[in-house]
Amino acid sequence: MYSIKKEAVLSSLILGVILTADVAQVKLTNSRRTPVVEQAYNYVSHPFLNLEQQLERDFSIIYEGDQKEEVIKALYQNLSEMKSINPALLKHIKKIKVLTPEESVGLEYIGLAHPKGDPVFDSVILRCDYSLSKLAHELAHIEYNYSLASSDLFFQSFFNPPITKGKGWRTTWEDGTRGPKKGYISPNATRNIDENVAQYVELFYYKDDCEFWKGINKEEFDYETPLRYLWASDLITEKQFKEIIDFVRK
Repeated sequence: MYSIKKEAVLSSLILGVILTADVAQVKLTNSRRTPVVEQAYNYVSHPFLNLEQQLERDFSIIYEGDQKEEVIKALYQNLSEMKSINPALLKHIKKIKVLTPEESVGLEYIGLAHPKGDPVFDSVILRCDYSLSKLAHELAHIEYNYSLASSDLFFQSFFNPPITKGKGWRTTWEDGTRGPKKGYISPNATRNIDENVAQYVELFYYKDDCEFWKGINKEEFDYETPLRYLWASDLITEKQFKEIIDFVRK
């Protein structure tokens, strides 16, 4: 009983400090509560929620799948990082399922998105070995279907018609190369515009994302235009857009 009371008092003190700092920040900067303060506030004000409840509280996401604590914690951390980079990618996602290692055996895909229009729309399934970049890829599938780019005729016509539609997974071009070509991020991205957009977004979550763009042929295709559309659609942020454009223009 003593330890519970002690924890309650400590939580109240921490909460007081957080709220004081939060009020001061809002008054000084005329801004909303920062993600870090938001999560600290939620933790202290609701200290007894389990991990799945915390996911629903902080991200409005229903979790299914592997029940190991470390798996759900890793997902929470990845979603927190995503929220700090581009919260718009979390706007419509409703459910995430992380498969167990046993369920992941033999699967070709790392992630599978069910965008608007699917029977289980706005949900994502992830293989157990997914990464932050693959999570961004699947979230981009969801958000693209709500975005300006998905209904903009100029953006749709900007790319050549998908040249491998219905032909399955493709890892190389006809000449054996693997890099971006003709406006597509990879040979596999030529299946449809939706896949190409998701691969564009995924690139921004690689640690060496700028290195990827060293291999592009700037004369062969105008990569800046689709990136501007992705920025206008909140699929990438202004910061991400400017970092890549500054790099490519060098």
